Amino acid sequence: MKTIILNPLPIGIEGTTIKDAFIKVGGNPGNMLFLESMKEELDYSDIITLNTPVDNIPKDASIVVPSSNFICKGGNSSFYEKYIDFFNKIDNQITFCGLGAQSTKTLNTPQKLVNALHPIQKKFFKRMSEKATSIGVRGEFTAECLSLLGIHNVRVIGCPSFYKYLDGKYPIIDQPSLRGGGVQMTFTPGGFERSKVLLLGMKYNCSWVIQEMGEYPRTVDVFGHEMLSMKWILKNAPSVVLKEHELQEYNKKMSHVFWDLNTWNEFYKRENIKFAFGTRFHGNMEALRNGVPALWITHDSRTAELTDFLHLPKITIKEFSTIKCLDELLEYCDYTELRKNYYDLCKNYVDYLTENKLAHKYNLTYESGE
Repeated sequence: MKTIILNPLPIGIEGTTIKDAFIKVGGNPGNMLFLESMKEELDYSDIITLNTPVDNIPKDASIVVPSSNFICKGGNSSFYEKYIDFFNKIDNQITFCGLGAQSTKTLNTPQKLVNALHPIQKKFFKRMSEKATSIGVRGEFTAECLSLLGIHNVRVIGCPSFYKYLDGKYPIIDQPSLRGGGVQMTFTPGGFERSKVLLLGMKYNCSWVIQEMGEYPRTVDVFGHEMLSMKWILKNAPSVVLKEHELQEYNKKMSHVFWDLNTWNEFYKRENIKFAFGTRFHGNMEALRNGVPALWITHDSRTAELTDFLHLPKITIKEFSTIKCLDELLEYCDYTELRKNYYDLCKNYVDYLTENKLAHKYNLTYESGE
């Protein structure tokens, strides 16, 4: 049976602005990672989009959609309607891999989040369930959301970007170091506690990997000069008590944004990055996939459920608020549990792929516990 990947990222977007570039990667360059990782893991025959004519899709093919935070309040109705229309046109089995739920400060439980979903979203998840043997979700928070919607054909798998090593053996990871190399910082705008991540990154002149438009603080004044708006600071980094030009200079000198994975991968060698930390899940995962020790700062249900399930080293945002020096973060980088559990996590992921009839490249010759 053939395996087909349905690319969920926008295509055909033209333009040269930063906003256009972010739209092309679905609003976040991290989205490239779960798509590209599945291309590495699957023995697929084709990549399609929702615009692919149904007649061009083999009727016996199994389809997989690399997924992100589809369970969220205020999602674009037309996005879900397009998928429902696609479901209705095909008879193929289709599963969503890495599906997540995005909580907020007020919608901080599965029940509250589910109650806030639009009827078209609930219809989408019901049809999704009917088309799949199982849905691959990021963690228990997401699984509980679907359960509350009456959907139970779910398997918790984490994120496909985690399963790079096809033999089931995770390599030894060097202890992080602050000597002889650079440090990567990722930051999620908004909130007093989260902006302390940016503040620590600035203190140690860390390379700032930007992952969304709202994180990009450059503006242009009436004379055409780049400047930083104080409004941006107050909204996105309220704990950063600095003059505008100081943050602007840091952003200009140390920020990076990537539109393809090859360039992102090259960044780690070029800048000799030795350690990564921050609130961005895929920013840290891209570092880890390049052999760079990374520490996740969990600030929402999404990062918490992923790090818990995958046994990734983490520190809560509350714990992070007490950190004064970058050296203190190194103590949290223990990969013992990750390496110990990697085979079993891979086996669970392969079982998910197999039960959904997705051809893969895994050969789990490594034995659990070795």
